[in-house]
Amino acid sequence: MSSRTIDATPAHQPPPPTRRAVSRGVAMSFRAVLLCAPVLLVSCGSGTGPKLAERPDVTITLDGNRHACVVALDKEPQGSTVQCKEAVPFIKDELRVQRGAIYDIRTVANVDNAEIASVRDALNDAGYRFIGGRKLP
Repeated sequence: MSSRTIDATPAHQPPPPTRRAVSRGVAMSFRAVLLCAPVLLVSCGSGTGPKLAERPDVTITLDGNRHACVVALDKEPQGSTVQCKEAVPFIKDELRVQRGAIYDIRTVANVDNAEIASVRDALNDAGYRFIGGRKLP
């Protein structure tokens, strides 16, 4: 052993964090979560609506010339012509399409926006979901 002694001072320890420093760190973490949350929600598909890539279970075509609706299932090449006010009961009772099914609305010739809106509202009230992709009146 050496006869030399080392004058060593204890290592300097930083002071404990203050309340302000802790709250600043929490605020930074909260901001990081807020900035990342929309990205996470979009990436996991948290929306409740149907995806645009999905095919509709039923398609309702409003014919402005005949003032009627043609209702067709996805798997049918042709649909059935019914009065537009009878489209929802026809979909429920005759075609037996369950609530929550996806629908699409198409138009042929000039169709009044009020008629489109009434069919859309009746379908939504019955529990069917619009496929989206375009805005209906």
